[in-house]
Amino acid sequence: MHNNEHNDQLTQLLTREFTGDETVSSKDHAEDEAAKLESDTQELCSYLARNFVRKEGRFYKATKPGSAMSASDLKRVLLLSSKREFPHITMSKDLWREVCRIAIDTVHDDETQTIPFWDDRIECCPNITRSTFLTNGMASINSWVAPSYRGLPVEGADMTMLEEFLGYVFKHRQDQEIFWKWVSLKYLFSREVCKARASSAWRLLLSRQGPRYHQPSKAMRQG
Repeated sequence: MHNNEHNDQLTQLLTREFTGDETVSSKDHAEDEAAKLESDTQELCSYLARNFVRKEGRFYKATKPGSAMSASDLKRVLLLSSKREFPHITMSKDLWREVCRIAIDTVHDDETQTIPFWDDRIECCPNITRSTFLTNGMASINSWVAPSYRGLPVEGADMTMLEEFLGYVFKHRQDQEIFWKWVSLKYLFSREVCKARASSAWRLLLSRQGPRYHQPSKAMRQG
């Protein structure tokens, strides 16, 4: 009798402890699932905000602005592309619902989580890496795409032959420095040409002769 009572008490104790551990484990699992849902939602919404724009109830992918999509079409595109773009994310009904609610349906001020309104402009801006950029709350499409060679490893430049050539052409160091400054200005101005309007000042700066901020040496003028 004594043994039976002892066994019953031990069984109740083990059952109570196991149930408590199971409750804590379930709570931790639920918190992990909620955190994963929030993280995946933010990542997918950020992808939509960077790569899509909207106007008059239609949606456009920045790389293909000529093809208008309805909200239903956009959801299908996202559902299919997410498998390739985000293989670490498993699309569930809850995740799908949250992404559509935040990025497409709800009006809010978090520009990183919503598809922006398109101002109908397409510009080439090499200084901007993303496909869209915002100006006064409206998005423009950036047509510039980084060339594939940008991903190649960079090796140290060997300027020996060029410096020898410039030493032959320009006998004075001052003239070489003027030439390097001219080349640098040409490069910097060419990067900004996509944002500048045609004007006499820009045509002068990008002309064949280029700007002169220093007087050439006497030997250069005589040559």
